Amino acid sequence: MKYIKLTTEKAIYHLPLEFVAKHRAEHYKEDGFDEEVEFVMNDDYEGIDWLSNNMDYEDFKDALVKIKDKDIEEDFANAEKEIIEN
Repeated sequence: MKYIKLTTEKAIYHLPLEFVAKHRAEHYKEDGFDEEVEFVMNDDYEGIDWLSNNMDYEDFKDALVKIKDKDIEEDFANAEKEIIEN
């Protein structure tokens, strides 16, 4: 499974990349939902870009997997983002 790892001074969370991919696919679904999900799952840049530029904390807060017990809401915009596999 792939995740976007969000790291700030206060927190570390994992966000399933598939969650972001499906959010993006809803926007581009006329191009084929499954194809759009697959595109993001195979392109590390696109998932991070979509999360950073098209999603708000409220869109994904329930999908976060807590790694370090801190709150990320205030620091999300400045969080370091990377794709990891687990």
